[in-house]
Amino acid sequence: MERLRKRNEGSALIFVMCILCVFMTAALIMILVSYQVLTNAQQSAVKDQCRISAVSFNKLLEKEITAPEGQGIRDDNIRYFLYDQIKNDKWVYYNEKEEGHGEKEAFRTLDIEMIQSAKDTLGDIKVTVYWESQKDDPLDKAVLVTKVSAGSRKQEYHITTRYSLKINTGEPEQWIWATKWQE
Repeated sequence: MERLRKRNEGSALIFVMCILCVFMTAALIMILVSYQVLTNAQQSAVKDQCRISAVSFNKLLEKEITAPEGQGIRDDNIRYFLYDQIKNDKWVYYNEKEEGHGEKEAFRTLDIEMIQSAKDTLGDIKVTVYWESQKDDPLDKAVLVTKVSAGSRKQEYHITTRYSLKINTGEPEQWIWATKWQE
């Protein structure tokens, strides 16, 4: 009898150790799952912030480009920049079928200078602008394309807007950009 009792004492300890291992495994699995859920939530929040930043900045840019007043005369005005660069042949149009009118020659990147705190909040904002046309087409057939990209922590969101041009001849000549579509 004494011998049987000693054998049972050891098996009880092994049983308790097995139960503890099961609980520790369950706890580790719960920690892993909660970490994964937290990581996904953070990525989703960053992606949403990138989308909001890109859409908000695109709306500001669209307002600047499509404003009803004229080109303006200031060099820092986007409408004046577009008018001056396109009208005076300082900027080639984009047409991948024509030599000398490719992405390298036609794409322009606008400098977005932001203070560091705004950059931390909004992420990196990049604006690429180009205009499309065909050889010998009149300027009122031109299409302006803006691509706003916002990125932060390996997440990015892009929004592309196309604008058609209407030229009011008269004194002074006035260019009016109208939104065609966004993607």
